[in-house]
Amino acid sequence: MEQNDVKTPREIGRMIAAYFKEHHISQEDAAERLGFASKQVVANQLYGKRFGRATAAKYATVFGFDEMFLLTGKGELVAAPSADNKRLKEENEKLLAIIASQQETINKLSGQPQCALAP
Repeated sequence: MEQNDVKTPREIGRMIAAYFKEHHISQEDAAERLGFASKQVVANQLYGKRFGRATAAKYATVFGFDEMFLLTGKGELVAAPSADNKRLKEENEKLLAIIASQQETINKLSGQPQCALAP
């Protein structure tokens, strides 16, 4: 994309919709991940409502989008990988391991059969 190429809010919405489709994310899934009460907030963004700072920050955190792109239309939808992204991925993997361990403990304490997390 050229540096002077600025996307409109509608174009940004279409790009996000394409990203969601490619990654099999429904509007309901997106709303849940973003902490919104309904999919209507997501639908509004996909149909061209301008992003506010707080909403852009949520999309950036949850989906890795470039917050400034969402606000200005300049740049690329997906932020370039950074050291922070790598750190967040590592932290997420650690949290998933903790959750799996906690679930195993809960299953043992409740007497329910363990779910197979690994083959």
